[in-house]
Amino acid sequence: HQHADHHLGSIDILQAREKVFKEANLDVPLLYFVVTNRYRYYLTAYHHSFEPVLGNIHLVSCEDLIFHTPKNEFMQEIPGDRLQLIDPALKKEFLDYTSLSGIETCKAVHCAHAYCVSMVTGEGYKFTYSGDTRPVQRLIEMGKGSDLLIHEATMEHILLKDAIVKKHSTFTEAIEAGKEMEAKFTVLTHFSQRYAKMPMLNEIEDQENVVIAFDNLTFTPANIHQIRLLYPALKAVFKNDYDAMCDRSQIHTYHTDDEDLRNEQIEKLKYQYEGKQENFNKIHEWRMKVKPKGRSAIKRPADENKDYEDLQIPSTLIKAVGGGGGSEKKLKTEENSEKESDNQDNSDVGSSKLIEVVEKNADDLDNGNTVAEENRKAGPSVEQPKKKKKTGKKAGPLVDEIKDIMRNKYLASQLLNVVNRRFEESVKEESEESSEGDRKIEKSKNSM
Repeated sequence: HQHADHHLGSIDILQAREKVFKEANLDVPLLYFVVTNRYRYYLTAYHHSFEPVLGNIHLVSCEDLIFHTPKNEFMQEIPGDRLQLIDPALKKEFLDYTSLSGIETCKAVHCAHAYCVSMVTGEGYKFTYSGDTRPVQRLIEMGKGSDLLIHEATMEHILLKDAIVKKHSTFTEAIEAGKEMEAKFTVLTHFSQRYAKMPMLNEIEDQENVVIAFDNLTFTPANIHQIRLLYPALKAVFKNDYDAMCDRSQIHTYHTDDEDLRNEQIEKLKYQYEGKQENFNKIHEWRMKVKPKGRSAIKRPADENKDYEDLQIPSTLIKAVGGGGGSEKKLKTEENSEKESDNQDNSDVGSSKLIEVVEKNADDLDNGNTVAEENRKAGPSVEQPKKKKKTGKKAGPLVDEIKDIMRNKYLASQLLNVVNRRFEESVKEESEESSEGDRKIEKSKNSM
């Protein structure tokens, strides 16, 4: 058919073939090229308009190779020999030249001008190729008893709805077509790009007479059965890609309409989850046995997922960073509405102030502990260092309130986020109250 992935490059092949014979000083032999009528028009136009490519090519139309049953005036089939539209003399010349004893085509269920083909060699080896198509009963009849069936298998059967929409066959449908056709061997090809390295094998690997095709694959009737032996190697080489495809397949299975299949997949996922959970428990037990040593080890809360929204923030700590406003709800008038912009700036100032306070008091705690330890070791004879007088607000109460917090830096970082968030909420409440007050004042003016 006329989709690009099925015909691009054919002109290059024709030109390269002719070039090889001419470079060897040999006559270019005749080549029979079986194409659709639509593609025949394309090649003819290219030959006459751009460059000659059909000098030693004889085109045979797929439409002329369809067998037709004679019908009466009421379009009812009449028992008798089936006929092809191809000229009998041309057909005989074509079969003799290609060493074939017969060739036949039928329409595929894919797009306009799409066909399936079946041919038999002079030795009686029957070969059938589906092309792109949904399962077709006429193809099964045409390829009955084939020695080899090459059938498209675009996607897994779990994606059947997608396959129907795009007019392709699933893995299982292609396998069933081969069985119904009684084909001795079935080769699956034309896999979707979702299987970039290799297709999923869960529907294929247990089938004795079914194998997959891949790039650069070459086989003969004598060694075709050995392709199945490559499956373990392919899984090992493309392990990461295959595991990813398995995960995607599980998701598709879960969303299927088949309840039994969905329940089966849920059980598989449950089993996998239990296995992973068991491994996590083993790792956790091992970590508990290997405890960190040294002063640098930081003790984290037992429950690291604790919700820090419930922390009780000391009121003095909030006031120290400028977040004490807004605790009392007041109705703002036009005179104090100008302070909203100043409160908005306090949010950033509060964050920086709290960081400075935390860092300063952390240093005070460390210095104080170090001096106290040295004095204890030295004994009472050592003169105690005199404390310097500080002007302004005393930091002692604030240090007492955040002393426990500073011993755990992880908790302090969470505290910063909570204080900033609560301060922003207070500013937002004041803004809403101001808006409400403005509306009431405006309403009272209008009533007057």
